[in-house]
Amino acid sequence: GAVYDENQTSFYMASEFIDVSCEPSWICGAWSECVNDARTRICLDAKNCGNNYEKPAEVDSCPDCVPNWTAHNTACNAITETYVIWYSDEEQCENVTVRGNDTVYCDPDGNGIIGKVHEIDDDNFDVIVYIDNDEINYSTNYTLLGEEKVEFVDEDTDLVRIEFDYDFEEEEALNLKIIHVEVQDDNDDFGYILIEGLEDIDKEVRVERILDSGIVCVEDRAIDDIDDIDEDCDGSREYIVQCPGENSNQDIECDVSSGVYIISGLEHSGVREIDGWTNPVCGSGHLNLCTTQTSCTNVGGYWYTNGCHSSQDCAASWTCNWGSCINGQRTKTCTDENNCESDTTETEACTAGCTPSWSCGAWDPLDDECSNEEEQTRTCTDLNNCGTLSGKPVETKSCEAGGLNLWLISLIAGISVLVIVIIVVLFKVLRNRSEDLVQEQPRIQVAQRQPRGFHQGMHYGGPGGPGSPGGGGAGGYRR
Repeated sequence: GAVYDENQTSFYMASEFIDVSCEPSWICGAWSECVNDARTRICLDAKNCGNNYEKPAEVDSCPDCVPNWTAHNTACNAITETYVIWYSDEEQCENVTVRGNDTVYCDPDGNGIIGKVHEIDDDNFDVIVYIDNDEINYSTNYTLLGEEKVEFVDEDTDLVRIEFDYDFEEEEALNLKIIHVEVQDDNDDFGYILIEGLEDIDKEVRVERILDSGIVCVEDRAIDDIDDIDEDCDGSREYIVQCPGENSNQDIECDVSSGVYIISGLEHSGVREIDGWTNPVCGSGHLNLCTTQTSCTNVGGYWYTNGCHSSQDCAASWTCNWGSCINGQRTKTCTDENNCESDTTETEACTAGCTPSWSCGAWDPLDDECSNEEEQTRTCTDLNNCGTLSGKPVETKSCEAGGLNLWLISLIAGISVLVIVIIVVLFKVLRNRSEDLVQEQPRIQVAQRQPRGFHQGMHYGGPGGPGSPGGGGAGGYRR
């Protein structure tokens, strides 16, 4: 048995002392196909400690039933801009752990952008994103524009922190949700920039000159903390660059402009200012694993190297990750943490696609039975059973002010108003006619019956002759 104490740096096991001052970090590959009822895998120590402490088994007997996992994709959710990959076992093995779902980002409107600028994780500054010299516009379909220049600008200082070209037509959508950019704060005594979420993109970055030493350290791999970059710049994949100057081995260049360093040729990356070394003996230790003096250069009295690495006793330590299933294919990328070997990729076919088919029942209560204060509900079911809520229709809504009842009330009210208007118009017409009749009545002459023998005009008198009393002499006519 083993005798081990947490304060010890070694332990006794099976008549052997094993040094555990370096505790391994084991990464195991997938199990092989079963051969003679046995399967194998390879487990590597990412730290390359050189011992087998707590190494996982690399040989195992084959289980009675080996799951055959098939991937299925849900539809892209327009709100979260994600879809879910879920798995089913075609062999339907019993007593196996169900493979967990994977959530993947997607571009529901197809404009080449995922997320918004405010979703960028920016530390110690506020970022604005420019595409082709214009502030980002979410209504623009950038996939139609092809390759464009993208800039991450400090809103307060107008300093372009990050700059790169991006082919929106050929590449996947630019995902703002996963980007993290960090720069130094007021309490830091050196300038730096840390970038995540823009891997494998050739970038140009700007770092403020605080030490003004003329030297920066570049760690061109994925890191999440600036402390991952050693202040002596002698860690794995750490490269020293003179400013102005270049690291020709890594195609990294540095220029100086005003109060900033401009570093280009980066693909991941983290960059920080470092002090130069006062030790005049090149190769004395703080020299990025350099074993010769041929690549050492004196800059301003400080010694540094051009990023040379020792090739002695270099053992690869692989870390592999599968990408998402896109258009029926997924890619595995393997990275050597010790930088002994170049990165490798492997592509294989994958199954994608479970799109929900939603079927909804009738609203309850019905529209013509719904009052203003009520709520209507219904049940919607996915006929494909994808196990996701993506695209699910609403199942609850407020009544639309009485539904059909409101329409009937509105119709009756409209008819009533129309009848009232007609009555008013008729009343006015009849009243106007009555007034006209009253005004015309004084002009009507009334014919009177006259005595016999009377003629209008001149009337001659009777027996009394003209001028006699009662006669109609010359002055005796009436009009």
